[in-house]
Amino acid sequence: KESAGNINATRIDGENTVISADGVYFITDNAKGTSIQGGSYPKLHIIGDSPTQRVDLRLDGTVTFAGTLKSLKITDNSNGDALKAAENATILIDNCHLTTSTSADKSQLFYVRVNVTKFAMHNCDFQVNADAKDLWKLTGSGAFNTFEMVNNLFYSEQDRFKFMVINGSTATITNLL
Repeated sequence: KESAGNINATRIDGENTVISADGVYFITDNAKGTSIQGGSYPKLHIIGDSPTQRVDLRLDGTVTFAGTLKSLKITDNSNGDALKAAENATILIDNCHLTTSTSADKSQLFYVRVNVTKFAMHNCDFQVNADAKDLWKLTGSGAFNTFEMVNNLFYSEQDRFKFMVINGSTATITNLL
């Protein structure tokens, strides 16, 4: 809800809270086991409590997402793609620690088959645990109007991982930063 420029957020500071609806969620340092239930969330915004201490957030299933994730540790627990972009989404992932699944049968963390207005990842570190896992998969007629990567670190103890953005003959990136 917005009034006079203010946004009301749901504060999460308990244990095993499941987010299953659009909205703005403020996850405190005390929250334990917070997860996003698989589904479509075109207006979901997750904000961590502290700029210095990250908060754990688990993705249960595929989350279709268009919003912001800030100051969080996100773990891929899905059986396939963890985050899918909604049509015309603007996605900002800022100051996150992202961890892919250790299971080799997972697909990719981000999957796009639609037009995305902007995908931006800033100040994140990305631990890739699954050998040869795709980080992004832009396929079909999907398009990133802007794909922006700023000050990120990618690392793995595996033999290799794919830093792939485009995988499809008609997929496009208009503005790569």
